[in-house]
Amino acid sequence: MDKKIWGWIAVGAGLLALLVLYGPVLKSPNSFMFGADGDAVKNYFAYAWHVRYDNDWIHFGGTNYPYGDHVCYTDGHPIVSLILQNFEWAKHYPVGTLNLLMLFSQIVGIGVVYLLLTELGIKRYIACLGGLSMVWLQPNMFRMLGHLSLSYVWVIPLALYLFVKYWNSLKPAWLVALQVYCIALFFLHPYYGMMISLLPFCVGITDWVIEALKRNFLMRSVYLISVGIIAPLFYLVFLKLTDTHPQRPDKALGFLLNASSIDDILVPSLPPFKHLMSQVIKVERQNWEGSAYIGIATMLILLVFSIIQIVNYKKIRFNANSMLMRLLCGGGIILLFSFGFPFKYGYENWLKHVPFIEQFRAPGRFAWVFFFIIVSFAFSILNTWCVQLHRHKKTMLAYLLPMMVFGLFFTEGYIAQTGTAEKAQKNLNTLTENPRYIVHENLKKIKEQQFAAIVPVPFFLYGTDYLFLTSNYHEQKYAYELAFQSGTPLMASANPRASLVETGKILNFFSPPFVNKQIFDRIETTDKFYVFNHSGNSDIQHNYYLPRNKSSLSMQAEISLYASLNNAIKNLDTLKLRELLSDYYQTNFSLRIQFTKSKLQAIKAKANQIIGLDSCMGKEFSRNESYEASVLLYAPEIHKASIEFLLEQTKPDAKVIKQTTLYETFNYYGDSAMCRLCFVAPDSGTGFRFILKGMRDNAVNFSYANFLLRKKDELVIEIDTTSSIKRISRINNYQIP
Repeated sequence: MDKKIWGWIAVGAGLLALLVLYGPVLKSPNSFMFGADGDAVKNYFAYAWHVRYDNDWIHFGGTNYPYGDHVCYTDGHPIVSLILQNFEWAKHYPVGTLNLLMLFSQIVGIGVVYLLLTELGIKRYIACLGGLSMVWLQPNMFRMLGHLSLSYVWVIPLALYLFVKYWNSLKPAWLVALQVYCIALFFLHPYYGMMISLLPFCVGITDWVIEALKRNFLMRSVYLISVGIIAPLFYLVFLKLTDTHPQRPDKALGFLLNASSIDDILVPSLPPFKHLMSQVIKVERQNWEGSAYIGIATMLILLVFSIIQIVNYKKIRFNANSMLMRLLCGGGIILLFSFGFPFKYGYENWLKHVPFIEQFRAPGRFAWVFFFIIVSFAFSILNTWCVQLHRHKKTMLAYLLPMMVFGLFFTEGYIAQTGTAEKAQKNLNTLTENPRYIVHENLKKIKEQQFAAIVPVPFFLYGTDYLFLTSNYHEQKYAYELAFQSGTPLMASANPRASLVETGKILNFFSPPFVNKQIFDRIETTDKFYVFNHSGNSDIQHNYYLPRNKSSLSMQAEISLYASLNNAIKNLDTLKLRELLSDYYQTNFSLRIQFTKSKLQAIKAKANQIIGLDSCMGKEFSRNESYEASVLLYAPEIHKASIEFLLEQTKPDAKVIKQTTLYETFNYYGDSAMCRLCFVAPDSGTGFRFILKGMRDNAVNFSYANFLLRKKDELVIEIDTTSSIKRISRINNYQIP
């Protein structure tokens, strides 16, 4: 038998598994979306829009109108979309194309793992079973349901293969290939780019230390370290030169929360061995982001190997030139990083010196590198045992042992693989074909006129971890479908690394009409926006302002309204204000005039301070009436302040009635913000108070001023009488310029 047949057997077995698990998808790949919630729809949309509609590879125009975004911040497969933009079939079937790429990445992964194991000197039939085993249990599989560009199975094994080829041959061509590969992966997904860059960097450091102990110096170490540094540096320089969106957040929240742990490496999260292993290793917590379970077969091989090494310790000869030892040490360093080490273990302050690291909010994913290294090492040990069995003429056992190992991998991965396949085929593709009724009906209305963008109601703009307005995933999915089917971008967005400046301007666009909108400088006066209200409620949604019962917004009308309001404000014409605002407030809203004689005075507060703003008695509230409390907050970087705004009952018992946080509001004006708390009057209790409280993670000192409590249908106009000329200074606590 040709020895190379084992590689084709592995690939054939993988294809058979795909056919069994994903037969309907292979038959009609454009009919399904593997995930229908959360990041899945957003990622499908970002990729599909960029392939079909964008003419500029760098610029993504599907969301965040009028600014759009840099494609590398959208999780839209930049390097894949760059290629597919040139093919009409990909533009017509972007979802189906992506589905096939994700599925066949498993087949490519099997082939690459097979090549990796044979390059490590492992017998081909063992490499065949090793490829099937690793890919069957690999942690990337779950990413097909959401983080689509992280689902490519071949990424890490191919990096290991290029590294081993370079180590074995020391040919510069393999090193150059590894360097180019590291750079390219940043344009698939930055996590992959950083993972693979850390591999040669950590192995190079290990190699340098070992050789230094032997008083040697090899350029090999320098080359490997350089590869690990050049790739992220190239990516950062590229972003610096091409990104025109100002003031992105310097870190993502969650770095210390989304780490891996020993439980995620050694204890499965699914049957059949979950209960058994959780009894052996007491599970404190498991984090889905850090899951990289290596398999019970791997652990058994390592355990037996360790026992043999201990028993035969006198015969052990340390091989200072071992590539596998360096690879294991490098993988171990990456594993420690995935645990959040050292930052999570008493050195959190060190993160201030390496802010780039916190852009990776889920370091637990880096444990995937260790998975492929340690399982490859286990198969290397297995190969050594089988060679010895062949040498002692125990051929049957030499073939049976790898089959038993594969059987354990297959048993453990079966539930995960079948469960993932079942979930992936539950969702029909309504993004690029067969729009649902509500989308189809709105498409007709959009085609009647030319709209610059779509404003979904309820509105969502998860622009950053600091500034955002959310809606549920079901509502977001309709908005993405309508945008893609019509080719009209969304003003909404869910790109969590968006510009703070742009996010603030878009969110403030939904402030009351008497507030100046800085976004006007990017929008043509002739633009019209389609208001897509799919919540079943035609009234104002959440806490932002839109004209009631309107299906479109005209910028010309909005600018004209602002000018009329501004004129009424200057003339203290409250009747005109009532008339102009009747579309935004209930027609029976009341006016309350307040006269002020002093300028606004802000009071300083410490980061962890609890501040009582106002107290009131229950009789001051009208039963079942809607109210809004607001307060102005100031800080040099107000978006970083973690502050709660609460309504507490003080009598007869103390309890929180309603609370909100600063980042749930969206009225940001440079270094200031207005935090608003909307509530229905409590039907019990006699004493209440409003307080500001710095949350546990708040590290920003701030100032506060001008607490205002009003009925929701009340317009409170503050008139400044400090000077001889009376002027309106605030309306509902909003500063009037």
